[in-house]
Amino acid sequence: MGLNVLNGRIKDEGKYRLKAALREIVERYNTPVLISPNQNVFLSEIDPANVNHIERILDVNGVPYKLNEINDIAINHMSCPALPTCGLATTEAERASPDLI
Repeated sequence: MGLNVLNGRIKDEGKYRLKAALREIVERYNTPVLISPNQNVFLSEIDPANVNHIERILDVNGVPYKLNEINDIAINHMSCPALPTCGLATTEAERASPDLI
């Protein structure tokens, strides 16, 4: 199951509580987490019997996981990953990109 991570930051912000959802899923179901090159997260080795339970945790925490819930730009969006060389660019990309998307 793939999860879009806005700006490559796993955090809780308002109704969007990705950090809390991931913590609960990993602790409860011992699900391995993989990071994609696009700064997104994949939950792997999910027992089919647990899929509905995991989807419910994501729903309760406001985490979109269905393709029709995430716009196409957000799926491929990344903030500047070169923090040591362009910290200001990273800050501006994180600040501005959610509104632009």
